[in-house]
Amino acid sequence: MPINVQEFASQQRKLLEIERNYDVEERSRLLSTLTNNQLAQRGLAILKLKVESTATGLGGKMYFRLVTLESINSGEDLTNVDKTKSGDIVSVKWNKEDEKNKDLTMNLTGIVYKVLQNKITIAFKDDVEFPDGFEEKTLKIIHLTNEVSYKRMIEAIDHLEKNYDKMMNFQTLIGSFQPTFSQSIESIPNAQYFMENSQRFLYNQFLNESQIDAILLSLLSEQISFIHGPPGTGKTCTLIEIIQQLNKPKLNFIEKPLRILVTAPSNIAVDNIVERLSNAGVDCLRIGHPARILESIFKTSLDYKIKYSNESLIVKDIRKEIDDLLASVSKKRGKRRKVWSEIKLLRKEYKERERNISSLFIKNSNIICSTLNGTAQKLLRDEEFDVLIVDECSQALLAECLIPFPKCKRVIFAGDPFQLPPTVQNPNAKDLEETVFDLFKKFNKKEYKNLSRLLNIQYRMNDKINNWSSNEFYNGKLISHHSVKNHLLSDLNKNSKDSLLSIPFLLIDTLGANCFETVQDDSDDSKYNQGEADLAVEHLEKLISLNISQDSIAIISPYNAQVQ
Repeated sequence: MPINVQEFASQQRKLLEIERNYDVEERSRLLSTLTNNQLAQRGLAILKLKVESTATGLGGKMYFRLVTLESINSGEDLTNVDKTKSGDIVSVKWNKEDEKNKDLTMNLTGIVYKVLQNKITIAFKDDVEFPDGFEEKTLKIIHLTNEVSYKRMIEAIDHLEKNYDKMMNFQTLIGSFQPTFSQSIESIPNAQYFMENSQRFLYNQFLNESQIDAILLSLLSEQISFIHGPPGTGKTCTLIEIIQQLNKPKLNFIEKPLRILVTAPSNIAVDNIVERLSNAGVDCLRIGHPARILESIFKTSLDYKIKYSNESLIVKDIRKEIDDLLASVSKKRGKRRKVWSEIKLLRKEYKERERNISSLFIKNSNIICSTLNGTAQKLLRDEEFDVLIVDECSQALLAECLIPFPKCKRVIFAGDPFQLPPTVQNPNAKDLEETVFDLFKKFNKKEYKNLSRLLNIQYRMNDKINNWSSNEFYNGKLISHHSVKNHLLSDLNKNSKDSLLSIPFLLIDTLGANCFETVQDDSDDSKYNQGEADLAVEHLEKLISLNISQDSIAIISPYNAQVQ
């Protein structure tokens, strides 16, 4: 039965509001019931900060580097900073607030740009008004809920409801539109042919048959296609080849280069693709807040290109003038208001000139990379693309995937429908865990095989580990590559005969071993089990004693308290 778009949109909006309200109310509850020190212990606040320096960034943003009083006085690092990361939205307040005197209260919202061992840099929008004494007084930062993401998802649902008739990509997703192909798959050579002639037709000569098959489908399908498989099957490798073929075709059935929007739900997933593209010599433009972009690929970012391009010479003088004025604010106490007025005018001019340069870079970029949420920003509002690629789509909320849909006629999804769904905190909003894969399978039983491809060779696990995953989720279709099929820890230490190194996995049953689960009440109610932690350490020490490098070992846990 076809989906009712109005009912679908209404249900999605309702679920998003439930989740948003829960998120906001839970954070508000913590902020209103816990002391500053308790918030700091939970990683929700950093106290006793002072402004060390100021600077101007992309879009006229103001960057304030803060340092703790403890580090100034004793040289100690920031405490409880491990839960504060680049990209977090925070409120900056006076460290001690006077509720009776409103003139002494302050609440500025900014984004964490960079976190070092004893310093933290906050970026503020260009229109923020800073109160007297901001540069001299002691400050604190409090973590906030990111409501912008919810707003953008609801806007995407609203757009879908109003423009459903024009969105053939979404209609195909829900089985209401018959998919079309630029050529029939039968009319071109099969994957085996291209694998045998990889040097002539492919950028990556080491792709396997299932990867090439997925590439061919994605390049021929005119509305949607799905590439799926567990971790280690080369989904990202496959996407990189697709992007290269769309950008500069080597396959002769692609008529011309196409413009591509590459997305994923998280910044780290986007940066992973950007890094792979850069390593392959492919030019791309990374859009996003510089605080959320890895340093290793920062040269691909819009912020970097603007800062160091010839076109930006015209704004460098304005930036220097703003920075000089910022540095003088605290010294000109009697002229503070006048100085801030000058800064405000300069920032307006700076922002306008920079916007024109940004637009030029975006217009001239054939491959743009951003998070799903990031595609809603003003810079990309009027941009159109031939192809949208959504990596890690199984970890994205359905509404999140819809944000960039209106910009593109054709969508290529990649992910693993059998991994954990996106995180939903409120039990009453659990239906938000339905992903784009789930929606596709529900309404496309006939077209599922025609529009999706499984990557069936994995390059990560011993075959005995692979077999369970393959039989449990993939109908026994998952195959181990010969390079990993029989690999064991004993390969890392061929001199040892210890049996521990000759088994691919080990399960330790802790029932009856006095390993009791405990809730950590002075943190965030996270769980831990001291007995199991001791067992893990004991096993770790045994592996190290057998000359297994610490770099080759990882310990993971679903609970923060257990990790600590």
